[in-house]
Order: sequence, then C-alpha cells, then structure tokens
Amino acid sequence: MRALDKIIDEKKIIVEKNKLIKRGVYEGGKIEGSNVTYRDSIIEQGAAIKKIRDERRTHLDNMNKLKDRQRELDAKKQEFMKNIPRNYHNIKDLNNAIKEKQRNYETGTMNNNQEKQLLKDIDTLKKVVPDMEKLSKIEPELSEIKEKRKGIQKLLDVIHGNLDGKEA
Repeated sequence: MRALDKIIDEKKIIVEKNKLIKRGVYEGGKIEGSNVTYRDSIIEQGAAIKKIRDERRTHLDNMNKLKDRQRELDAKKQEFMKNIPRNYHNIKDLNNAIKEKQRNYETGTMNNNQEKQLLKDIDTLKKVVPDMEKLSKIEPELSEIKEKRKGIQKLLDVIHGNLDGKEA
C-alpha cells in the first residue's frame, strides 16, 4: 500500500510540474535555459510554417498552370493525331513512307485498282504532313512541361517533409 502511495505522490509531482509549465506557456514564461518565451517560440514557428505554406502554394500554382498548358497541348495533339495514320510517329517516318509508295508506284507493276489505292494512300499521306509538322512542334514542349512538373513535384515532396517536421 505504501508503494502505491509513493507512486501516487510521484505522479502528483509530475502533474504539478506540467501544470507549472502550462501556466508558464500561457503567461509567456521563458523556456528553460534561454531568454525566449514560449509565446515567442510559438509565434516564430508559426511564421516559419506560414512561409513554408506560402512557398508550397506558389509551387502548387505553378504546377496547376503547367497542368492546364499540358491539357491544352494534349488536346491539340489528339486533334492532329486523328488525321495521322497510326504507323507513323514522326515526320521522317511519314516522308520515308511517301517516298517508298511513290517509288513503288513508279517502278512496280500493278492493276488499275491497286494503282488507284496507292495514289490515294500517297495523297492521304501528303495531306497529313502539315499536321505531323505541327505535332512535331508540340512534342518538345510537352516533354519540357513534364520535366518541369517532375522538378516541381520533387520540390513539393521536400516542402511537405519540412512542413510535417515543423508542424510536429
């Protein structure tokens, strides 16, 4: 029984110390071993957290702008891709296919229907060349946006880690 009374007394002492610390915080008491008050410390940490949150907000705004631009470019890309046959991925492939089909037309032997189909294919591919050129201009910008988004995401990951540490 005396052992339990002793434990209770120790716990009461701990509670009283914590109450004293709590009162010191509310009344602006100084942190042990320094001239800084708890209130000043809390305000300073709040300012640091606000600064980090503002930085995060700036990066998120940049990320959203990049996402919007990427959506625009993806829509344009899909518009151009509708007209381009699936087998051709760049302007070089398309030009090579046109040359190959023209060479086949000029040197090969075929019946009338095959000849008409080949001429139709050549004409279709020639009409697609401007879309492919526009697409080739969009692709580098899309890849640049993706790289920027990756860089911003890495920064955001670091900021989230710092923010979690500060808030704790």
